Amino acid sequence: DNSTFTVNINSISENKCKIIFTNQSKRIDNHLNIFDLGIKVDENSKGFGYGLYWAKLLEFNYNVINQSIENMDENFSVQHKQINSASADIGYQEFSLNNLIIERE
Repeated sequence: DNSTFTVNINSISENKCKIIFTNQSKRIDNHLNIFDLGIKVDENSKGFGYGLYWAKLLEFNYNVINQSIENMDENFSVQHKQINSASADIGYQEFSLNNLIIERE
């Protein structure tokens, strides 16, 4: 389809940022946790059915690796929020990567 995909990057501190990805898609039922293993939003999809479980594995491993960093006051997290549109079938999916460490020169 021809939907718009936007990316916003906000600086949180000297070496941390928040990245937000937003795209238009079919609305996702509120009872679904898209980060659970085996979740398929569309049962007819040709996808593998892993949902976004991999994103929570990334989150966990990123935080384990970065435990050694001093002053790690807030962990990295991946979050999802659906923003409703005027259409009953369409929603905007917002994914945020919070407290992402960025090395700057």
